Amino acid sequence: MFYVRLLINHDTETVAKSIEKTHNIKVSYKDYNSETALRYVVKDTLFALEKWFYKPFDEIPSQKGIADLVYIPKADFAKTQPVVVIELKWDKSPANAIKQIED
Repeated sequence: MFYVRLLINHDTETVAKSIEKTHNIKVSYKDYNSETALRYVVKDTLFALEKWFYKPFDEIPSQKGIADLVYIPKADFAKTQPVVVIELKWDKSPANAIKQIED
């Protein structure tokens, strides 16, 4: 529930720091740059979203590409909660990810 409040309040920096911390703890050095490992860390960190409020989808096709993770609000929350789109990037800035999502 903690991350739900953070996302709703647009405190994405705190969520990102938590995901990074979890990634550093749970992922071995051999898999550190693995997108798959990062994807599972994100899903593990945001599990409360999945259980109560959102349905997660992996690699959703869009007009110009694929969204890495998308959390769609469940029916009871569709009118009050935003869709959460997570674009995984390695060695790129958040601005690059946002631009890719907007494009």
